[in-house]
Amino acid sequence: GLETPRRLESSDLKKTASAFLKRGHVFSYAALFLFTIVLYARPAEIYPSGLTASIALVVGVLTLGVFIPSQFILEGSLTARPREVILVLLFCLTGLLSIPLAIDPAQAWHEFSDTFIRCIVIFVVLVNVVRTEKRLNGLLLLALATGIWLSLGAINDYRLGFMTVEGYRAGGRGGAT
Repeated sequence: GLETPRRLESSDLKKTASAFLKRGHVFSYAALFLFTIVLYARPAEIYPSGLTASIALVVGVLTLGVFIPSQFILEGSLTARPREVILVLLFCLTGLLSIPLAIDPAQAWHEFSDTFIRCIVIFVVLVNVVRTEKRLNGLLLLALATGIWLSLGAINDYRLGFMTVEGYRAGGRGGAT
């Protein structure tokens, strides 16, 4: 005989939604991966120019431009709210509230609004975009590969006597001191 169509149970809907959310942010992840490559590769050191000096900022803004609409479409909010995101936002608020108490509030604001807030924003993007073990492993493999590449470069520079700091240790790429 004819079977009646099966009704979707709420657990089936949750499984379907969970699978969809896990696959979400494909383009955001690709942009985040590209951003990470640009940060590690430091193209401004290889070819100094106005374009290469700001390429990380451009790719970062592109990443946000892809992430924000995707996040609103997937979850209807700017970010998921796991404990890590709440704590980093509280940390950010603490930093903001401490600016008037700084020895040099202008310098404190500059550091907060430049480097610190960028790190917070990328952390929030990471938490929302890296939803699967495969994505996490991809970023870890990228970090490992670039770490090996930078280490070999620093060892070679040290061997050749280039880029030493204080005459006895390798400085590495990126102006590290």
